[in-house]
Amino acid sequence: MYSKNMDSLTSFPQLNNVRTRLRKDSENTVVQMEELQLFECLANSIEFTLSRLPDRNNGTDKAEVSNTIRYYKTSENIKTRVVDLLKKHPKQLQPVFNILVDNVHMQDEPKDHGERMYDMVIKDCRMGYNYQIYVKLFLYAAATCINTPFYILEINEIGDLQWAYYQPLFRYEEQPRCVIKYLTMYMSPMKTFFRIEHHDISAPAPIATGLLGMYLKMLKGRTIRAIDVPNVLLDLPAESKFQLCGSCNTDIVRQCCELFRVLGLIQMEDFRSMTVHRASKDTFQRLGANSPDAFQIVCQVVISRREKTILAPFVGRWESFVSSCNYLRQFQALVALDSAVYDRNVAVIAFGNSCLIGGREFDERRKKVTTAVISSSSFGIVSGGLIIAGIVLAPVSFGTSLGLSIAGGAIGIGAGATAGTARTVEAVKRNKTMKLIKTQQAQMHKKEKDVADSMRDVENLFQVFVRNEQDAENEELERSWRGFLAVGSALRATHGGFGIGLAAAQMTASAATLSAAVLGPLSLVLDIAFLTEAAYNKAKGDKTNTGEILQSIAETMGTKSKIFNSILRGNFDVGSKMFKDN
Repeated sequence: MYSKNMDSLTSFPQLNNVRTRLRKDSENTVVQMEELQLFECLANSIEFTLSRLPDRNNGTDKAEVSNTIRYYKTSENIKTRVVDLLKKHPKQLQPVFNILVDNVHMQDEPKDHGERMYDMVIKDCRMGYNYQIYVKLFLYAAATCINTPFYILEINEIGDLQWAYYQPLFRYEEQPRCVIKYLTMYMSPMKTFFRIEHHDISAPAPIATGLLGMYLKMLKGRTIRAIDVPNVLLDLPAESKFQLCGSCNTDIVRQCCELFRVLGLIQMEDFRSMTVHRASKDTFQRLGANSPDAFQIVCQVVISRREKTILAPFVGRWESFVSSCNYLRQFQALVALDSAVYDRNVAVIAFGNSCLIGGREFDERRKKVTTAVISSSSFGIVSGGLIIAGIVLAPVSFGTSLGLSIAGGAIGIGAGATAGTARTVEAVKRNKTMKLIKTQQAQMHKKEKDVADSMRDVENLFQVFVRNEQDAENEELERSWRGFLAVGSALRATHGGFGIGLAAAQMTASAATLSAAVLGPLSLVLDIAFLTEAAYNKAKGDKTNTGEILQSIAETMGTKSKIFNSILRGNFDVGSKMFKDN
């Protein structure tokens, strides 16, 4: 269904909210009224954005744009490239599609179930089927193809509009240079798309805050009067109440007085006298100390602003007080989750870098070993020939030819020692690297557990919050919220498969040690086999199974980490915390 008529607003009432939201962000931002499917809207958005790009004087950039990005001005071309990306890069994309595709569960399925499902996704994408089911996977794949981040305005799980961030997941050889800063679209609940135009292409990208931002907005959206005040504050003696009110700064006093006036606790002239510049706090303090309603408002305002320095002297042990106050508990749970995600990011980056560097080092060492084996095995074959020649000629030469065998043996021993030493050094260094990676893996698993625990705490606290704040009879909301909570379970399983791959890499390293210990001394007998093996390694580019496994783990982990961070924290920097440390 397509419509450019303004009357189509009646067909899409949610667009009124979108337009209101966009006006708050920028006056030069417009949502188009044409309803499109994903690839059509992407092509439309690319064509519009390219038309706004300035020409370069030397023409180089414009030529590159026309040869790369302009290819994506048709929906069929975008779809073709997405299919190609899914087919050519399954190592990066198959491990994440069960996180991004709705209603896909593979934990209890047969071993090849994931591959069969992934092949079905590729087939459906090529034929244009079921794209609504796979839309998140296609968004990430398209962003990777175009090398451009997407900001998609979506209606989140609690019915609010929020920007979601879809970024390029990895680099590949045919990937175009990043020319477009970002693209913006609105995705309806039916997974149809509307182009969002930015007439000022230098405008900053939208702010995407992920699930953490959604939770925080929910928390801050509560009215101050709905904040619970623990009895430890309400039961304070009048003198302590007087002192607490005296600790409030001018901004807090003004905010409290506005609520006093709205609730009829003070008149306008009292409001002016208490909030005037350099006003005395005495009247404010006496009101707070003598009126239970006024003091409750003061406490609610101070709690909403999380003024620990004001509250701490009156509440005893701070951690116990936070536990007794739902508002502070929920906020602290978000801080803890953000901190856990940050610590996890640091551990994952360290582990991924070690896997990547270790895998490359293994391949480099294999190259050196292969060179040493070719050299030593060549000498070994010569030595074997001399030994055999000396033995064969011994009856004819009356034993004098045995000198050939002795010389051949000496050459063979030296060649065998060289090959054995090279293999042993390779194995020792490999196991040392694997030991470091194993240590970092253990640290990463601990951090992942911390994230899982923090996520569970947030889910539990905010689930109660939603049940208290929303109508329990609203079945649509309940279904939405249950689906939202399932996100936490998916995130907790994000890196479950890495242990298997790393175990295989460790087994390979152990096998290398055994090879060095056993095959090295036997190289005199097996030189031809070693030479054949070395030629095979050269043909493979001196790649090792362990190196390939580790580099594959690093690449897959990098892809999953980007998705993990964007779901939880939007486009927030993985190396920073959203919440400042208290």
